[in-house]
Amino acid sequence: MAGLVLALSGCGGSDSSSGDKPSTKPAGSTFTQTPADGDTVTGTGYSFTVPKGWKVERPTTATTTTIDSQAANAKDHDGFIDNINVVHQNAAQDVSAKGFEDSLLQQLKGYPQYSDVNRRSRVHIAGELALHVDATQTVKGAKFLTDQYYVSHGNAVDVITFACSLGLSQKQQDDVAGSVLATWKWAS
Repeated sequence: MAGLVLALSGCGGSDSSSGDKPSTKPAGSTFTQTPADGDTVTGTGYSFTVPKGWKVERPTTATTTTIDSQAANAKDHDGFIDNINVVHQNAAQDVSAKGFEDSLLQQLKGYPQYSDVNRRSRVHIAGELALHVDATQTVKGAKFLTDQYYVSHGNAVDVITFACSLGLSQKQQDDVAGSVLATWKWAS
């Protein structure tokens, strides 16, 4: 679990579940935004599409964790380049378990680079239940917003992080994330 938290570099809702596991799992996504129609990003066992104007970037290593895929808004000129990165870990974790979510929130709140950590409503990404948290993050003096989704598929967990400048509204953040996550596909 600690590895997942450390993976959340960024290069208030409530929990909508009533128990450890959801009673039903709808197929597909819970996102209603128009799907992004830019470049397709392919990672380990998944693919997604980013908005037009975003560019796929070479994966990097952040702290001790390797980023599996990433893309950034090439048109962003407000002092912080909005981006998405995905950390893929071969680790069978049931992210839908209440204990996992509580532990995750506790750990994030314990790291000095995170503030205003909030539990958001759980969502479905390509048919899989995902935890969703947001926070303000500070890395090397840069302060920005993060939306992070934790999703299990098979024997792996993907941590999907959207990082954006402080000036974006919650609706703008949700629109970008939703447009990308609506395109998420698992490799067959």
